[in-house]
Amino acid sequence: MNSQTMELVLHELTTLPGVRATFLGDAEGAVLAAVSRSGAEQIDPSTPVRSLARTLSGLRSLRRSSTLEIDLVFQQGRVLMRTLKDSFLAVLCERQLNLPLLTMALDEAIQRLGEISEGGTSGRVSGSEDIQVLVQIAQDVLGDHAGKVIELLESSDGSRDELSAAIERAEEITRLFIDSRNAKEMARRMRAALFHREG
Repeated sequence: MNSQTMELVLHELTTLPGVRATFLGDAEGAVLAAVSRSGAEQIDPSTPVRSLARTLSGLRSLRRSSTLEIDLVFQQGRVLMRTLKDSFLAVLCERQLNLPLLTMALDEAIQRLGEISEGGTSGRVSGSEDIQVLVQIAQDVLGDHAGKVIELLESSDGSRDELSAAIERAEEITRLFIDSRNAKEMARRMRAALFHREG
């Protein structure tokens, strides 16, 4: 990954209200990039990144999935984490903040970092039949409001685990920002379609 571009993505996240610092680490616990909020106390990223890498390693072995979304809440704050293929993004923030806004920003950051990692392709397999089927369902149910859901689906690597996680996130985002009834209907149809294609 290009270090300057990575730091730019992290810097944009740290400008959001309530965010203290952002870290990008690899599976071995090495720091790939780190940005602290301007004017805030500078945080040494090496210790938290190593600790988070160990946590992720254990969770991946338990869930048997390379894609994880984690929200750890502590007395002094919280840590939100998203995984990439060989690395992870962590955001250290206040306990009380606009979580939907930060979640959307995290999803966009993960997509951009994936594009950097894959030389501009973000590991997409938009030609996958599974993704095409799910995209069509999103368009049928949400119409002109399907853009964010389509981005989530197309940023998946096409595996069933990642598509299932994408459907879950798509349902949450649709419920928060569009309509709970449409969210439920879209997710139901997507899961049914994925189950049917597995058979």
